[in-house]
Order: sequence, then structure tokens, then C-alpha cells
Amino acid sequence: MGNLFLSRQLNQYLKLSNGGTAVLIDTLMLSLSDHAETLWEKRFAQWFGEHDQHIYGIGTVGFELDEIGWLANSFDRQKQFILKAVDVASNQHRWGDLNYRPADFMTGYIKAFGLMIHLFEETSIKSANSWTHIEGHFELCPKHHVYMHTYGCVICNNMT
Repeated sequence: MGNLFLSRQLNQYLKLSNGGTAVLIDTLMLSLSDHAETLWEKRFAQWFGEHDQHIYGIGTVGFELDEIGWLANSFDRQKQFILKAVDVASNQHRWGDLNYRPADFMTGYIKAFGLMIHLFEETSIKSANSWTHIEGHFELCPKHHVYMHTYGCVICNNMT
């Protein structure tokens, strides 16, 4: 089993084991949450953390890039936010805050995810998937300082 992160537009995908998926989400959540400033950025971090295998089951949390709630009028800024988070995460940002040491090869998976984001184009946005209004409660986990979803902190959930 495992999870696919894909772009049909690019005909590219990143296939990760369930463990690799958990590490990708954990490491990116640290960076996304630390750098989120706008409502969209906070909502994206929260949405990314919602891909929580502990809650939804292993092998069920992959997604297509066009499922991201891209907004056409700020697509470039949103893309740059994600790419910055990828760059920071690939430099092992706050990995010491995890209760495990991610394997060094994880940086390659993080960069591969970033390359797909980099190549993704605005023309692939599905307006039906856009977050037309951003609402919600944005709460940081007191232990990991990442945006929590409805069922808690994805990092805390992965530790149980």
C-alpha cells in the first residue's frame, strides 16, 4: 500500500510508503505552520495536516495537486509559499522536535514534492475545489506548534 501525490496535468506522481507519507506530512507541517501568515496559508497548512493516516487510515491520504484550494488571483503567491516551506523543510527545519529522526533520504522526497508544485500551472486549477471563502479556527498544537485539524495535531496523532 502507500499514498500517491500526483499531478495529472504533469503526468507525474510521488509514491510514498505509509511511513514515508507520515514523515513527509510531519516535516512539511513544521515548516508550513512556521511560515503561514495569510488566512489562505493557514488554511493550506491545516488542510495539509488533515491528510492524517492515523484518523483516515493508511494508504488513503494522497491527493492530486489540483485538489489544493488554489485561488487564481493569488496563485503565484500561494505557490511560492508552498515552495518556501518545501525548501525550509528539506533543510531539516525543526526535525529535532519530532520523536524520531527522519531518514536523510526524506529530503529527496520533500524536494520531489516541491518539484511537482513548481511545475504545476494555474491552468490546472479546478474552480470547484477552490476554497471560495476561508473560514475556520486556526489553532496551533501546544507541543509541536503546527496547525491542528478537527481531530487534533497530525504529529501527535502519528506518535500514538
